[in-house]
Amino acid sequence: MKIPLLAVAGTMLPLLCALSCSSAGEEYDPNSAMGRHSDSKAEAMMNQAERSMRQGDLSEAERHLAAMAESMGRHPRAQLLAARTLIAEGRLQESDQLLTMIGEANPEMAEVYMIRGTLEEARGRWQAAKVAYATAAQKDPESSIAVIFIARTHLATGDAEGAAALLEREYATRPGRYELQAALGEAYLAAGEPKMAAAWLSKALDHDQDNRSMRAKLAFAQSLAGKHLDALQTVRSVGDQTLPAHTKLALGRSALVVNQTHLAVRWLDQYLSHFADDSGAWLDLARAHFLLDRPAQTMDALKNSLRLDPGRADALVILGHLRVRAGQFPLAVNSYLEAIRLGAEASELAPLMEELVNINSADPGPE
Repeated sequence: MKIPLLAVAGTMLPLLCALSCSSAGEEYDPNSAMGRHSDSKAEAMMNQAERSMRQGDLSEAERHLAAMAESMGRHPRAQLLAARTLIAEGRLQESDQLLTMIGEANPEMAEVYMIRGTLEEARGRWQAAKVAYATAAQKDPESSIAVIFIARTHLATGDAEGAAALLEREYATRPGRYELQAALGEAYLAAGEPKMAAAWLSKALDHDQDNRSMRAKLAFAQSLAGKHLDALQTVRSVGDQTLPAHTKLALGRSALVVNQTHLAVRWLDQYLSHFADDSGAWLDLARAHFLLDRPAQTMDALKNSLRLDPGRADALVILGHLRVRAGQFPLAVNSYLEAIRLGAEASELAPLMEELVNINSADPGPE
């Protein structure tokens, strides 16, 4: 059985206390050789404890945590790892208490405030998170990470323009930073500026061509920016399973625009397997099947689209086209008339309807 990480408070809390309160050993100095060695040791011990808990081996996890408490004394890295783990488990009050204790002992340690910001985010207190990240930035002015997290609080509160402006100012002082390029791409994407987003994400991808997540974000931005062939090219090396659903929808529509209809069907099918209540996506799939001359699949997709949104004039237009192709001219005219009633452009459909009426009138039918 898989036991959730830190599920046993009765065991974990005494160990946390030992990590925080032990007076054994030297005071921790992160710049010393011993301090650097301790950092690696703390990380390894915590990783071993987490791995054992996830595997359900509680006794082994307790052994690793006890060894950490016994050997590492007042090691802040170990304490911060414990605080982060408590946040991940939703034990926010306990993490708060531990972070307060660490902060009192290490008032100049920027990471304390970074994790404090994460805690406030988990509580939904974005202004408090921003204050914590701003403090971290003051403690470690050479790092851009705190600024990126401040920008994240802007994004979370709907201020994408503010996030982009903040990151632009930071980038002006630290040009070429990969993490800032990536953050700027996401900020401009949230601000509804996909061309700017694509430009920044492309720069970030130059640093790591194998970053599949970055490729997916870039392809999404390129699709929204109308660079449809670029978007499809960007994800050629990315496995389908690694792409988020919204990116698959964007790629399906890009493929439809550039007449790569088989590819459009593939992406749209995958998207609809997760979001079958999207009327617009069903309509896009109907368009793709229609272009591939698949009447049965086109009709199935149209039915799904109209079932979810009976008032879709654009779906009725395609239904009319499908009926024309099947030689069902009176039914096609009825579909077009209903589409016009629902808002379709009459000037575009009227000539087609007139032609169909004339064809039908000229046809004497069976004797």
